[in-house]
Amino acid sequence: MVAVTGQSPSPDAPVGLPVLEAVLERITYASEDTGYTIARVATGRAGPDLLTVAGPLLGAQAGESLRLTGRWSSRPTYGRQFRVHSYTTVLPPSRASAVTWVQG
Repeated sequence: MVAVTGQSPSPDAPVGLPVLEAVLERITYASEDTGYTIARVATGRAGPDLLTVAGPLLGAQAGESLRLTGRWSSRPTYGRQFRVHSYTTVLPPSRASAVTWVQG
């Protein structure tokens, strides 16, 4: 998976925000009341290292491929994070991939 720019994954996402494609590896924190979530994701460009994403990810599940729209930020305590504005789930491109995805 790679970072893509210039594509908005949802109609309400502001135009021009960076888009990150990633696989959700684990959820660190999630508020059921607000949907605010802190999670770790894997991308092809980050190598084996996981990236931190934070924002409204209510309903996202570990193992799902996501297209995240947001901005990069850096916090002194937590380091570099992708601040999510919105996301969509990316379905597998082929039938074989879909079967693997459904079987988990």
